[in-house]
Amino acid sequence: MNGEPKSGYSARIEEAAEWYIRLRTPEADNVLWASFVLWLEADPANRSAYEAVEDADMEVGRLTSAGSIGAREGTNLAHFPRPAPARRRAMVWSPWAVMAAATIVLFVTMRGQMPTTTEYETRFGETKSIALSDGSAIELNSNTAMRIGQGTLSRTVFFDRGEAFFRIRTDSRNPFTIHVGDQVVRDIGTRFDVLRVGRATTVSVVEGRVGVLQAGASSRATILSEGDQLFHVDGSKKAAVARIDPDEVLSWRQGYLIYRNVPLSQVVGDLNRYFATQIVLAGPAVADQKFSGVLKFDDEDAVLRRICAFLPVTVERADPARITLRMAAQSH
Repeated sequence: MNGEPKSGYSARIEEAAEWYIRLRTPEADNVLWASFVLWLEADPANRSAYEAVEDADMEVGRLTSAGSIGAREGTNLAHFPRPAPARRRAMVWSPWAVMAAATIVLFVTMRGQMPTTTEYETRFGETKSIALSDGSAIELNSNTAMRIGQGTLSRTVFFDRGEAFFRIRTDSRNPFTIHVGDQVVRDIGTRFDVLRVGRATTVSVVEGRVGVLQAGASSRATILSEGDQLFHVDGSKKAAVARIDPDEVLSWRQGYLIYRNVPLSQVVGDLNRYFATQIVLAGPAVADQKFSGVLKFDDEDAVLRRICAFLPVTVERADPARITLRMAAQSH
């Protein structure tokens, strides 16, 4: 079809069949449909392969009198435009059509054994590097969890918590997509950092341009350039964008954190992603203390000693499961 070699068409048919099956399961949501539309519109041959799979499914269903293969219930299409329906035409059982029908049956049979994502996670104090099949790479920071899509979703990440640095191989026809909180980060090839703590998301661009938009919204994306940082809390109507030093944002890759006049509450929030024994602050007075300096997160006790050397706070260990920072008693 379209002069494409058999091997290339076979691979494309497999992609189309995978999409066809996934879009007809209860797990199909607006996020999956958005990714599908990007794939469909990336190349006219993708639409042709998808139409062949549709036709093959229809004909197999007619011949078996059992309806189309795949569960059509449960697909959530609300608020998301479906692609234009394929032009219906008489089914011609060419070798390509036979391949499409056989591929559908194969994917239905294997579906229970095919995970749609692969999970990656790091423990406290652990980092991990991931090499993706497309040539991109991800570095996971401490206490981070994410899921990476497989097959047609190989350039899709579902970011659950923590921090990661992304080096994305350029592919303008297939943007790299990260779903984090209620935000969607889209990139065609650049370097950037994503931080997810609680309901807050921070995106820092080291090189190139990155688009960030509200998931499921029709508003235009916020475009970030090198040195831009976006901060957004789930449910907020607007995101804050500021200028940052990319080297400082990425200092965690060298084992230390840099601060310039920030509340101690922010410092402690960061440290609690690196150490299993959590640090709590005894009231707003200690939380609002401003801290500037460099902290090497090699050892929790050493980090706390450095903080106490700069600020009038003391360490309390009454509970073995946590560490409390209090304001130091004033001497008279």
